[in-house]
Amino acid sequence: PEYGDGQIRIDTSAPRLSVRLRKGSSPAVKATARDRGTLKEIRVLRNGRRVAKVRGARLIRPLPAQRRGRATIVVEAEDMAGNVARVTRGLPTSRT
Repeated sequence: PEYGDGQIRIDTSAPRLSVRLRKGSSPAVKATARDRGTLKEIRVLRNGRRVAKVRGARLIRPLPAQRRGRATIVVEAEDMAGNVARVTRGLPTSRT
């Protein structure tokens, strides 16, 4: 008996990730991800520490205040196959 043509699709492509940062006294991050498969989640890290996570393709979140210096913001989008897209941005912080 025949059970199909034996073709499967393996997802080896990372999601496409678009990131916008709002700077200033009330910083925020907006991220949108697209994938040919199914997206698992979007994560936001500030200086290596996770500050936000959402399941799905869109994230809009304020960022916690930081007193001074420069923060490194990393946004990651992961699909169900484990492929990860990553965008890194610097965020100047207020000097108060």
